[in-house]
Amino acid sequence: MNFLSKQITLIFLISGLVLSCGNKDNDPSPAEQLERKITSENWKITSFIDSGDEKTSNYTGYFFVFGNDGALSASNGINSFSGTWSIITNPSDGDDDRLEELDIEISFSVENEFDDLTDVWDIFYESTTRIDLGDESNSNESLRFENL
Repeated sequence: MNFLSKQITLIFLISGLVLSCGNKDNDPSPAEQLERKITSENWKITSFIDSGDEKTSNYTGYFFVFGNDGALSASNGINSFSGTWSIITNPSDGDDDRLEELDIEISFSVENEFDDLTDVWDIFYESTTRIDLGDESNSNESLRFENL
């Protein structure tokens, strides 16, 4: 192999190495992606089943705002309730399903229908317009948020 061929081969090898070692640290984690999505929209509850009971109508007209600081508010223009929220990252089981690794904790400290939303929710489905939550330990509990 002549000198020029060796240089070209070396350039290709170095280029491949640089490209394959791209800075993945700049890619947002699944939790960061979910947080950006949740905090960039206002949400409404379109389905809530609590211990098998349909309770969606308790939240009709309310919109939910998930703040970057962990604050959560629910308002219908007349009544407002404050709570907190956070994303919990669970250890990976190696199956590469990012939704199984994330939970959303919602907490309202009021003694009314909003207290029913207080739970650590598993994320079962996520799209650009909808998030379906559930309780793995209780198949009779599910919560769906859709953005406004």
